Amino acid sequence: MDNNLFKSITVTRYENGVSSILEEKLINDQFLEVHLNGTFIEKILCVNDKIEELAIGNYFQCTECSPEEIIKTFVLNENVANIEKITKPSTICDYRRNCGCMINDDFIQVLQTNPIQLDYSIIPTIFEHFNNSSHLFKETAGVHGAGLYDESGNCEFFAIDLARHNCITKVTGYIIKNKWYGFVNSKIIMLSSRVNAELIKMCHRAGIKVVLSRGAPSFMAYREAVRLDITLVSFVRDGRFTVIHERCQ
Repeated sequence: MDNNLFKSITVTRYENGVSSILEEKLINDQFLEVHLNGTFIEKILCVNDKIEELAIGNYFQCTECSPEEIIKTFVLNENVANIEKITKPSTICDYRRNCGCMINDDFIQVLQTNPIQLDYSIIPTIFEHFNNSSHLFKETAGVHGAGLYDESGNCEFFAIDLARHNCITKVTGYIIKNKWYGFVNSKIIMLSSRVNAELIKMCHRAGIKVVLSRGAPSFMAYREAVRLDITLVSFVRDGRFTVIHERCQ
């Protein structure tokens, strides 16, 4: 595990009235600084892992820029990112980040992908890989995770971060960075967290039509899965899972 992702400190633990000195690993968090057309927009608190994917995915999730436009103009200098929006004159208002990092439906652009039907027999394989990949969570209990899998259950990308929406953003950036938009089969994403409507919208925007999660869905997440025709499977554990909604198409 990358030691740059955490810092070790000495702490005192109290258990049953007895104290002991031990080492605790804390997430080494930092900021990604986001610019649009050279204008500072915001800072995103994150883990220093797959920063390029986070920046690229963030621009797609939060602006009207196309994947081609982002890749063409994207620059990352240490932890400062910038793109030049070239399709029309830009203002700061072109960057729309709500509390859950989700743009409004009124200008949503979706990565077009070929749908697949989920084979439920691969879910245990995905769950096992996901658990085995969550090393930083086991060490610190301080991060979320998201894994991108193909229709056979093979992992193609795994992201960790402080915020669950950052993990999906990194997956989005990976898809765009690898030029999967427009011709790739839709992928399966596995999430460590509870699922709300905003996360479902983010997955939809990334062209993902199958969402698995360890945690519980909200009712609005269920409604969005139905509206966007996304298969949603929650409470994924060793040997069991619950199908909340299955795609109709």
